[in-house]
This record gives sequence, structure tokens and C-alpha cells, in this order.
Amino acid sequence: MFAPAYPIRTDRLLLRPLTPEDAEPMHAYKSDAESVRYVPYGRLTLADIEERIATRWATTRFEKQDDAVCLAVQERETGRLVGDVVLFWRSEDGWASGRRLVSWRASGSRGSGRRC
Repeated sequence: MFAPAYPIRTDRLLLRPLTPEDAEPMHAYKSDAESVRYVPYGRLTLADIEERIATRWATTRFEKQDDAVCLAVQERETGRLVGDVVLFWRSEDGWASGRRLVSWRASGSRGSGRRC
């Protein structure tokens, strides 16, 4: 099992577990067709997001291969939620991992969607 120490800090961002308070700001981009264009689901309703935060997006640690952890991406300076990232543990033997980042276009062109 691997449980990261949260929040994970970068110079500009915090990566932290999602909370129920994140549902409304997440809805701003998860209901936008362009923002979810490359994710394996379509636009989400606020109720969809609330349900997922309470269930499948609530995982905060990796216990076995193919587990996933969904984290909020928050600007350190403003405290504003600008996206979310899903981290995947893909290989127990080779320690391969994967990630998927969904960011809010309205967060500006500060690179939030490129690198955490």
C-alpha cells in the first residue's frame, strides 16, 4: 500500500483529496464539453459529481495494481480549484503509472493543464 502525504505541493499548486465543497467548482468545467473532450465520460451534472466525490473519487491511497486516486488541483496563491488529476498505478512489477489531468479553461493560460 502507498498513501501519499497530502497535500502534495508544487511551487504553484496543491494536489489534495477531493471534498464535497469541490463539487460546485468542478461542475464549472466537468459540465463543459470542451474540458471533458478527452476523458472517458461526457459532461457531468452536479449530482453526478457529488456522487463520484462521495464514492469512486474518494480513494486517497494505492493498495493494488490498477488503483486510481483522483486529486483536486488547487492554486496555492488563491486557493481556487483549477482542475483535477487522476493518478493510476498500472504495474506492480515495473512501477509504471499513468495520469489524466482535467483543467478548467477559465483558469487562464498559466500552464495548469500542462504540468503540475
